[in-house]
Amino acid sequence: MRAFAPLALLLAAGVAGCATLGLGGPSDEEASLEAGLAALAAGDYRTAHEHLEPTARTHPDQAEGQRALLALAAAELDPRNPGRRLWATADLAERYLDLPVTPGWTRPLAESLALVAAELGAAEGRATEAESENRRLRFQGSTVPDRLREAASARDSALMERNELQTRLDQMERVVSIRNDSITALNKELERIRKLIKP
Repeated sequence: MRAFAPLALLLAAGVAGCATLGLGGPSDEEASLEAGLAALAAGDYRTAHEHLEPTARTHPDQAEGQRALLALAAAELDPRNPGRRLWATADLAERYLDLPVTPGWTRPLAESLALVAAELGAAEGRATEAESENRRLRFQGSTVPDRLREAASARDSALMERNELQTRLDQMERVVSIRNDSITALNKELERIRKLIKP
């Protein structure tokens, strides 16, 4: 029998006890829980999730829903589960611990599941999952902030180039002005010399 069997048997015993106290056969929730636990014992994690998840989600105030929640948390932690998600174990165990009324003996079990998941890297797994989701939904074009930054950079470059051109123009105008002054001075000197040598 698989290592998961003790937990499955423990939870199944509670289901059987509830069924024998009632009148008639098991309820839909009990039947779903039993089917889920049997699938876990057989190592069929996908089928187990299909049976346990709806019961855990819709009946958290009932014993069947609470047992399904604990079983799901344990299944997500099981290293033989090919779809193992440590962060899901942590989430499910914390959901269980947030329930207002649960059997006292189950709380240490839920706490241990959450702590072991955290120790094994649940936070890192959650980050990887979130990064994977973001990659699937990543926007391929330029974002508005990117476009604004590009526009500001282009404006700053244009202003800098304009300032450089203005500086060069000012320098050239100064050079031309100096040359004009020199030419004017030379012309005056030539005119003075002509007058001196003129008979």
